[in-house]
Amino acid sequence: MSPVQLRSRTANAPYSRRISLTERSYLMGALLAPPMAIQVFVEGAGTIDPDQLARAVATASAACPGARVVRRGSNWVDSGQAPPVTVVDGALIDFDSYDSEPLKRPFDVARGPNCEVLLITGERPTVVFRAFHAVMDGKGVMTWITEVFRALRGETVLGATDTDTDESLVARFAKNDGAAAAPKSTGDWPSALDALPDHGTSRDEATGAAWIWRRRTVPGIHAGLVAKAAVAITRASGAAAQYMVPINLRRHDPAVLSTANLTLPILLDVPVDAAWRRIQGKLVQAMMEGKELDSRGPNAGDTRLSSFAGLAPGLNQALSAGEQRATYPTSGIISELGRPDLAALGGAGFEARTVYSLPMYIPYAPTFLTMYQLPGWVEIGLSCRSGAGMASKADALLSLVADELTSSL
Repeated sequence: MSPVQLRSRTANAPYSRRISLTERSYLMGALLAPPMAIQVFVEGAGTIDPDQLARAVATASAACPGARVVRRGSNWVDSGQAPPVTVVDGALIDFDSYDSEPLKRPFDVARGPNCEVLLITGERPTVVFRAFHAVMDGKGVMTWITEVFRALRGETVLGATDTDTDESLVARFAKNDGAAAAPKSTGDWPSALDALPDHGTSRDEATGAAWIWRRRTVPGIHAGLVAKAAVAITRASGAAAQYMVPINLRRHDPAVLSTANLTLPILLDVPVDAAWRRIQGKLVQAMMEGKELDSRGPNAGDTRLSSFAGLAPGLNQALSAGEQRATYPTSGIISELGRPDLAALGGAGFEARTVYSLPMYIPYAPTFLTMYQLPGWVEIGLSCRSGAGMASKADALLSLVADELTSSL
């Protein structure tokens, strides 16, 4: 679809789409564990004029109106207002813990904005793209980011104006052929973090936040990122595990151009002594069979536990249990976000050097990992609950994942 066609389509009717059940689960989650944000950091070298970046964000967001939506009843509706660009002094950002106010600001679902851009200045110039997860998924955010940099370079934006939802894609592609149902979860999975020794220091004490973030860079080009991470975390827990692995539904129709939440999970069972290649094979087989469609489709198993939305009612219990919780509905969430093109994420005097994501905190999961494969290294982000000793345990868990990656090169 050409850029001219996209502009014509947008002009004919204001952008609007239904709020899906998955997106409603994030709306509920944001009431308990705000900001429920996807945050992608494009770190590099050089400087960007803030006004020039703001114009690029406005241009890209007009072409990707999912970046401008607000809630109106049961729909997301284009507000016509571009996401704001805020300049942040790099001295205010802790690049070790990321425990910084600008990265924790909540969104306003009804008034907006539900997306924003932070331009971090200083020794580590970084552009941070923040999106409320109720309006975008990881692929959607990267689509928007790519369009912003395309506009920044003065190129024609391509746009993403389709109004598909995860439910509409399931309706189109889920099979009803009597196949086996999606795997069920017992909802009784221990946390690998609880099995690790506590070597905490004073810097590990709770800061008042419900969660902590950690980041790790691992050299090498790696196959089977999800499988390797799952094997490493399972081994640390000392017990069988089951992970939620988000799958991009756009793969069923590559013509779909959308920034919406077009993601549903596959439940991946991992025995404690499993080899990563076996788990990779299970994941590939599940994707070949379209198992992520089963979590909402006619063959769904325990839909209460096999979809993100089905877990929403347990958020309050999960949050209130805090560090006293012994088991969880899932062993963790592991999301492989793809292979960013660094050359496409620059312009106007800025050159991208790396890309990473800080995953949102999900009370029903002991850990949430996001991973980008870059040219020669992997960027891993992790979120987990806070508490005394938790930072050192999170660091230890990332070390185990890194060891699994490097040992299998």
